[in-house]
Amino acid sequence: MDSQIAIPQDSDLLTLPDLPFELITDILLRLPVKSLLKFSCVSKTWLSLISSSKFIKSHLKLSSENKEYTHHKLMLFDMSYNSLKSCSLQSFLDAPMADDAVTNISPPVELPDKPFRHDPLCVVGSCDGLICLDIDYDLYLWNPSTRKYKKLPRTTIEEGPEIFFYMNCGFGYDKSSDNYKVVAIFEESPAKKYYIATQVWIYGLKTDSWRRIVNFRKEVHLEKSGKFLNGKLHWEVGSSVVSIDLETEMYEEFELSYCGKYRFDSALGKFEGKLAALCSDYKHIHLWVMKEYGVKESWTKIFTVSYRIDLWSNYCPPLLCRRKNGEIIVLQGWLLMVYNLKDDLDKDPQVNRFYGFIEANLYVESLINPLVMMD
Repeated sequence: MDSQIAIPQDSDLLTLPDLPFELITDILLRLPVKSLLKFSCVSKTWLSLISSSKFIKSHLKLSSENKEYTHHKLMLFDMSYNSLKSCSLQSFLDAPMADDAVTNISPPVELPDKPFRHDPLCVVGSCDGLICLDIDYDLYLWNPSTRKYKKLPRTTIEEGPEIFFYMNCGFGYDKSSDNYKVVAIFEESPAKKYYIATQVWIYGLKTDSWRRIVNFRKEVHLEKSGKFLNGKLHWEVGSSVVSIDLETEMYEEFELSYCGKYRFDSALGKFEGKLAALCSDYKHIHLWVMKEYGVKESWTKIFTVSYRIDLWSNYCPPLLCRRKNGEIIVLQGWLLMVYNLKDDLDKDPQVNRFYGFIEANLYVESLINPLVMMD
């Protein structure tokens, strides 16, 4: 419990159970968001406590660090039905994708009923319980646990004649300024050129505004959303990883893991808090993990299995988890694969397939309100 949480002094204390207020606070900090939203109606005191920034941050810290993943959820986007689904990470690890463990959830706004220039909905990323959504080029910060959301203003970028702008985004948290930030990268494709990253903009929730930033690598095409890790957003560009530090807003680059002479595809992810790359060559699928961030020599191969075209989906970043028995779960696109590290190289992983196209994102339940920037 955060020792800095103040004890309220109003008369509502007289209606509380005969327990020390510190103990009541300690109990509340361990409850799920759904229960806390109900208990905030008990009294003005409880409402004041549960909505205070110190309580919200303490609750987030405890939930994030819970090793049993009590408050962690998976958000799944099914393109075939234009729907969002959710299930607990606990149930996913125990019995992945059990039908009775998955529930439908509604996005913050209704999906537009018109032809799309790209996917109708894209989950840009998640951080501290907030989900960044791209819905037909409109960006939203959304807390699915509290159903609070904020529509972001658009940038001032304009599309010139005969130039198509492609927007790729990333979402994360700048600890130094206690600010949630969205990075939008616009790429142009003139008639005789490939994609060129021409403009990079960054949004800060505290100011509710966009600023253009410089010093980003040119001549890149970013197909997947930025992966947030260590205060930075990461994109794969060929054999390198390009990143933007959300504190300094500067661009960096380091080499990706070597996946073989004929590596033709890969996708960045996170595995046990470290940067990971799931990649394939003409013969195998590999999972590499960067044991020491930013150090090329620390890339370590976790597993290798024989390549089959029906075992590879490069459309979405992979979701990587480890079960208690040591098995590694990879959820990527419409494929759910279970790798047993004790199996031989040539043994195929256990595979489940889903109708439609599913993108998975992990988030922790929180009380963070995108409409109120905390002190």
